[in-house]
Amino acid sequence: MWKALETHLNSPNFVPEKGILKAEYIEEYILEIWFEEDKDVSIYRLDFFPILSTEDSGKAFKPLLDKEWFSQVVGRNNLTWFDPDSGDYNENAIDISAEATKWFCKKYGIVVKT
Repeated sequence: MWKALETHLNSPNFVPEKGILKAEYIEEYILEIWFEEDKDVSIYRLDFFPILSTEDSGKAFKPLLDKEWFSQVVGRNNLTWFDPDSGDYNENAIDISAEATKWFCKKYGIVVKT
């Protein structure tokens, strides 16, 4: 999964996303994510559990298995989880680009609106 994402992000056909407008925690590890489009929005529902629980997800994303922290997601251009202790954007924060998030949504998510 991570190699396929890397290949996508490094592809000569890669087009940067305009950004994430909003991310809303639904339940468990499911988010509803709103992407900015040219004249509208696209909305996806994405269950992050399969992404977080894979062997190769790395230790950087493992802290998001804490549902309390996971539910504190902020969608503002990227998906961001601020440091759970301080609330700051620092070395303990987790940030996923709009491009990677859209790739996950297209591959594993459910389209709510395009």
